[in-house]
Amino acid sequence: PIHLVWIGGPTEGVKFAPLAHDLRSARLSDVVHFIGPRPDLTEPFAMFDAFALTSREDALPLVCLEAARAGRPVLAFDNTCLGEVFGDGEGAFVPFLDVDAMAAQLAAWAGDPAVARAVGERAQRRILEGFDVSVGAPRWWDELEGLLP
Repeated sequence: PIHLVWIGGPTEGVKFAPLAHDLRSARLSDVVHFIGPRPDLTEPFAMFDAFALTSREDALPLVCLEAARAGRPVLAFDNTCLGEVFGDGEGAFVPFLDVDAMAAQLAAWAGDPAVARAVGERAQRRILEGFDVSVGAPRWWDELEGLLP
């Protein structure tokens, strides 16, 4: 079965109670897991087969770059600039708020883990070669040096 792991946000209290109630009513409590905020995402990412970002507004969600760096295929709505970060076959981006398309992509990756792993590996390469601090910092330094008198 597919499990959803929600990282961050409250995992108890008044704001969380309606969501917990809805999950119990829908009999989804056993497949939806809330683990709260984490300073280090290495452990959660290690247990994921894929990473889906369901945010409505986040121009460049760094958590997606972190997931890709961990070798996980990234799925998000196309209202971010992630399509400019990742090339073909390095992630999947569905029309904004098209939850059916998002679910279909997750199901496709779940049905073909080899494809999901390959997408994650390509995404990881993209991040390590273009966005890792060991690559980016020297580029920034070169740019800044060029601005000095």
